[in-house]
Amino acid sequence: EDTDAAELLADDGINGTLKRLDIRFNTLYFESKLWKQGKKIVALGLKKGVFKKDETGAVLVEFPLPPTPLPEGEGGHRPGEGLPPKVLLRSDGTPTYMLSVVVDDIDMKITHVVRGDDHLTNAFRQHQLFEALEAKPPAYGHIPLIHGPDGAKLSKRHGALGVEAYRDMGFLPEAM
Repeated sequence: EDTDAAELLADDGINGTLKRLDIRFNTLYFESKLWKQGKKIVALGLKKGVFKKDETGAVLVEFPLPPTPLPEGEGGHRPGEGLPPKVLLRSDGTPTYMLSVVVDDIDMKITHVVRGDDHLTNAFRQHQLFEALEAKPPAYGHIPLIHGPDGAKLSKRHGALGVEAYRDMGFLPEAM
C-alpha cells in the first residue's frame, strides 16, 4: 500500500531499510502508479463480460467463472465454488485488494506467491481472474498461520518485528 509515497522513500522508510541492508533494486513499484495497467485490465474484463458494473458504478466479478484447473497443490476444492460476487473496483474508482494483487502480479510478472492459509479462498478467486484475463497465474503456496503469545495471528500489523529490531539485536545485514 503506498498511500504516502514520501514516507516510503524517506531514509526511515522502506527505501532506507533496503539501503541499510545493502539491497539494490531496479524498479520501485507504487500501487497508485500501476493503475494505468489496472484500468486496461478492468476494461478488458468488462469487454469480455467477465466483469460487470452495478448500479453504483462499482465493478464486480461473480464466481465461479468457467472451470479452470486448480492451482498446483491446492486439492480438494473447486475454484470459486460457493463464493459470493466480489467487488473489484469501488464506485469511486479505487481498486480493492483482490484486483490490486492480480494487476500487480501481472505487471511485475510474479511467478510464485507464498502466504498464510487464510488467503486460500483468495487463491481460487485470483487464479480465475488470471485465467479470465488470459494471463499466467503464479504458483500459490499456503502455510499455516503463526500465532503470537496472545493467540492472535502474527502479521505486518500485529506482533511482527521490523528489520530495524533485528539490527538493534545485533543481526548483520548479511544475515538478513
